[in-house]
Amino acid sequence: MRKLTLLFVLAFGAYGQRPMTLVDVMNVPQVSDPQIAPDGKQVLFVESEANWKANRRIGHIWKINVDGSGLMQMTSGADGENSPRWSPDGKSIAFIAKRGTEPEAVAQIFLLSIAGGEARALTTHATAVSNVKWSPDGSILYFRAADAKSEEQKYREKLKDDVFMFDEDYQQQHLWSVSIANKAEHRITQGDYSVIAYELSDDGKRSRFIALLRLSWGSPIKAKCG
Repeated sequence: MRKLTLLFVLAFGAYGQRPMTLVDVMNVPQVSDPQIAPDGKQVLFVESEANWKANRRIGHIWKINVDGSGLMQMTSGADGENSPRWSPDGKSIAFIAKRGTEPEAVAQIFLLSIAGGEARALTTHATAVSNVKWSPDGSILYFRAADAKSEEQKYREKLKDDVFMFDEDYQQQHLWSVSIANKAEHRITQGDYSVIAYELSDDGKRSRFIALLRLSWGSPIKAKCG
């Protein structure tokens, strides 16, 4: 990635006349999460920069050929995007982003043609999604998401009566899938434990996950595999 290397060198070179400060370091763009295309010819990555007004880094998805040519920005949402994942046929990508200004807006899965254009929302999940993976045939996307808050929890929060003991309000994380064709979501795991990692079988028909069990107060937290 010669162009990326050049950008990195130029960024540091700009501060060559004086010692770099912590602010200078934070202003240097960061490149992360590289994803090689199925045909091995292109790479997706996230470039993030400090946004001092938002008080956080905001990242966007870029694409580049493996020979360093064809650098192209793929997304530009105000709140940023992350976790780009190639479809098995290499024709589209899935990514996670929060779109919309509503208070209840959370991160969802979006799909985008590799040729560019407008991204379309795939999920409308009640809670933020994470850890996205394609099925081998490209018909399904898997993801993790926290359980939705109960109506009682929402009501207490609305009344500002949401004081709780440590770890009392923890929402478990579980595994879900969503169909590319009709956006139908299917819950795969449920129970008083959280899925913290998972892998799919080569044929996409089975999944293996690692979970954490949250027991009663004072009991140790235990892990299990499913």
